[in-house]
Amino acid sequence: MTSTHRLITWRGMVSGPNGKRIAVTILFDTGSQADCISTTLANRLGYTEQSLDAHARTASGEHLRAPMLTSPVTLRIGQHYRADIPMRSVALSSFDVILGMRSEEHTSELQSQ
Repeated sequence: MTSTHRLITWRGMVSGPNGKRIAVTILFDTGSQADCISTTLANRLGYTEQSLDAHARTASGEHLRAPMLTSPVTLRIGQHYRADIPMRSVALSSFDVILGMRSEEHTSELQSQ
């Protein structure tokens, strides 16, 4: 885990419905109201988007297309944390996955590892 000025990142692994497993960089975002995966990564893993036209607003106020995926993303961190997490598909560039720290189940389990 890396933590600098409230920026908390981890390395993990995601699995898709097509059987692919890919190493990822995860950002734990204290202000995020949703869990997100890069649209490019979601496509590589074989996830599909729901047809709803949903959007997310970034900290800078930008509005991004952010549809929910049709199935949860399987995320693994280390040997002990595994979760199937409903996520939105968003055009991300710096991180592969963003987990909102408002999700107590994410943070409490990881802090105990």
